[in-house]
Amino acid sequence: MAFGDFTVDRIGAKYVLGSGGSYVSYATDEPAFEFNSDGSYKGLLVEPASTNQVRNGSATGSTTGVFGSGGALPTNWNTPNNSAGLAIEIIGTGTENGVSYIDLKFSGTAAASSATRLGFEQPTQIVAAPSEVWTSSFFAKAIDLTAAYDATGIQQSYRTAAGVFVASTVGTKTLTSSLVRYSETGTAPATTARVVPEIFFNLTNGQAYDFTVRLGWAQIEKSPIATSPIPTSGSTVTRNKDDITLGSASSLIGQTEGTLYFEGTMRAYLTGGSNYRALLSIDGSGGTIRILRDPTSDDVFFAEKLGGSGALYIGSGSVTGTFKCALAYKNNDYELYVNGVSKGTDTSAGVPSPFDTIGLGQDLTVGGSPRIWNDHIRAVALFTRRLSDAECIALTTL
Repeated sequence: MAFGDFTVDRIGAKYVLGSGGSYVSYATDEPAFEFNSDGSYKGLLVEPASTNQVRNGSATGSTTGVFGSGGALPTNWNTPNNSAGLAIEIIGTGTENGVSYIDLKFSGTAAASSATRLGFEQPTQIVAAPSEVWTSSFFAKAIDLTAAYDATGIQQSYRTAAGVFVASTVGTKTLTSSLVRYSETGTAPATTARVVPEIFFNLTNGQAYDFTVRLGWAQIEKSPIATSPIPTSGSTVTRNKDDITLGSASSLIGQTEGTLYFEGTMRAYLTGGSNYRALLSIDGSGGTIRILRDPTSDDVFFAEKLGGSGALYIGSGSVTGTFKCALAYKNNDYELYVNGVSKGTDTSAGVPSPFDTIGLGQDLTVGGSPRIWNDHIRAVALFTRRLSDAECIALTTL
């Protein structure tokens, strides 16, 4: 079974880190295979839909020179607080590792001890509401490390509809000489009506500063994590979900018994609510068997069956990082294995066959939109028999 047998349904391009260390674009309906910064394989990235609400994350529309004296910031960017009075000079633009950037120089003697902030969007633009979870991200590097600010990082600023400041989520970051993507997640407090992603620089009154930073691909999305970059250059952009399935696959699926194997990576975050994430599922007119991530406890897997006799729920315990898991099934004989350890059994559940469709990084019968894995898949296998305990332990041992 080649990967090409699967149907990939995703409207819009997707950007991930390629094997050469630069971000590459996968076109509509192409699977996106990502690599680590050292060139090692990371996995197939399967994500739900997300919208970058920053209209100009690629920093277009700037003019070289000192801001306010001939120089212009990128379109829709702003300086919500520059009470320290440093000059901001637009040095130039370009592309590094596939990421569009702008270089900005901050110089002068600070007139106050405060945080100079640069906003990637206007303060009344992005509509938000209390209790919503938002994540801001951008790429950044320090061009000049010898004349540094006191501290820098991401500020997710929550505001009223009129743009009046309410509160913020602040994450201090350390810029280096390498272009790195930074992110920060926060929950909008009461009275929030707008949200703005910003970078800040803490300054001390009376101290002289002269530093240059490179910024690129600013993003803010209603999400508990930073999903893959969504470049924008004039309007918001939505990257649609990765819908990856294989139909007419009854011969590949064990109908009365079998084993589902999944290897991937688990990011440590809580999704909350009913926001389950599906690893792998088999589906048909009889029902479905699937492996899901439980949103109520961080990084916990469980197996579930719909249709047929009996109920199935086997929890797995906490997992982070790279993992291997297998669900072995047979009538009244289910067992879930994670990283070489049995995590539970069920001896009273039937097999709801016939099955004819495989959902990769998603489930298929949830009465609505599929629940997407939102992480990397390294390997998947389906066996048409229930592997023995010893085989499952050997298969899932890291």
